[in-house]
Amino acid sequence: MILAGSFQDAAEAALPNCREWIFLGNGQTYSAPELKEIAAEYDDKTPLGDENILVVTGDGSIGLLYPYCREPSWYFVSAAFAVANILHEDAQKYMVPSEAAFVCKSCGAKLQPGSRFCENCGAKITLRFCENCGARLPEGAKFCENCGTKV
Repeated sequence: MILAGSFQDAAEAALPNCREWIFLGNGQTYSAPELKEIAAEYDDKTPLGDENILVVTGDGSIGLLYPYCREPSWYFVSAAFAVANILHEDAQKYMVPSEAAFVCKSCGAKLQPGSRFCENCGAKITLRFCENCGARLPEGAKFCENCGTKV
């Protein structure tokens, strides 16, 4: 866990560990550039007091720890955090696979997430993941069972 004195510092600490954040206030998702922009605006309008500390977890979630509180108030969380702590399920079930999963088994070329065929050799890709939430997609799925995104 990393402690940060400004929202911009917290965002910088979270960036290497997450690609997209969920704002718990409204469920909207934010990309890295959007998070950086929000962090700058927040720091300009509402600087943290000396007693408040932003907390960044290993998965890139950001929360505000108030004095004398045991748990931070979570604001921007990773999908893994949301699944494990809000849905109370195994986060690994929904995690975006490692880069190794995006390599063609036929020729070894790097694949783009969501690809149906290898751009190098044309082999059919049988294992697919949702580009929005990272959930594994069953064969023939037209929509993600986890988030409803059209695939």
